[in-house]
Amino acid sequence: MPEVPAPDKLLLGHYKVGPEIGKGSFAHVYKGTDTRTNKTVAIKAVVKSRLNGNQKLIDNLQAEIQILQNLKNPHTVTLLDSANSKDFFYLFMDFCSLGDLHFFIRPENQLTGSHPLLKSIFERYPPPKNSHGLNEIIIINFTKQLASALKFLRSQNLIHRDLKPQNILLAQPVNSKEEFIKKGYVGLIDLPILKIADFGFARILPSTSMAETLCG
Repeated sequence: MPEVPAPDKLLLGHYKVGPEIGKGSFAHVYKGTDTRTNKTVAIKAVVKSRLNGNQKLIDNLQAEIQILQNLKNPHTVTLLDSANSKDFFYLFMDFCSLGDLHFFIRPENQLTGSHPLLKSIFERYPPPKNSHGLNEIIIINFTKQLASALKFLRSQNLIHRDLKPQNILLAQPVNSKEEFIKKGYVGLIDLPILKIADFGFARILPSTSMAETLCG
């Protein structure tokens, strides 16, 4: 089995691989840097040997890449580039520094020490008293962003088929109102930006068809 890319020791085209930030059954995800712009990116390295020649898994990956290449929406993760080597498929994507929604909905006291921004957010939008839930304003903000993304996917005849908190990522708020408007975000400018990720199960569904496959 090929070795997983070693942090800080690999340059993939214009992208430098950094520390590992997540992993799954078939892939490892790294924090990386675009050396041309110094922008932080997420690098998903899919280990080909773990696909075991399973054509369905390979087809799912290729379909994900094709969908992401044509998917341009502020509340879906952007595929910046992709590459193919002897042992790996690489996907270079938006880096969402605040993790996923599954992480974010933990009790507040488990979050505030993990990122300075989160402490500030919970000070401005405290959770309800005697509750581990989120402030109503945060919930409304995320719901608006999620609804906006799903409306866009529907307009493209796309169904995600694996929507869950782990596949909903959170990026830091943008720096200015002008940038917020220019990029087409919805919600509040001072709260995290929600982005739908992981389109491995996604499919284009013609308007004349119905989805019948059980998955996700």
